[in-house]
Amino acid sequence: MPENLKVNLPDEADMWQRLLNVVSLPFVINPEVLAQSFFPHIQQHAGKKASGDEVVLVVELALYDYVATQPPILARIMLEVEMPLIEVLIDDEEVKADALRAVNELIQERKLAVDG
Repeated sequence: MPENLKVNLPDEADMWQRLLNVVSLPFVINPEVLAQSFFPHIQQHAGKKASGDEVVLVVELALYDYVATQPPILARIMLEVEMPLIEVLIDDEEVKADALRAVNELIQERKLAVDG
């Protein structure tokens, strides 16, 4: 991933709408609750410059913080939105592709750890 290539994250209003579009997908339950308890973890970075790695870290930490307080089934569902979240937060195609590859590797590592 081009470590020194930084992109501007969406401003707060744009980020809010992008996040809402992701969590409004049919497999996510109660977007209003997520908007109050999950979005702020990501929105604190609105308008900032970030590399693809940094965006992945922001999403990973936000998911970790949120799912730690949720029932296991909701935690599993939220992990399914990880890649769509990365997709909507990064506009630059090269940075987005690299970030998605990194997230995919993390997902595969998680599956290996769970499956043994």
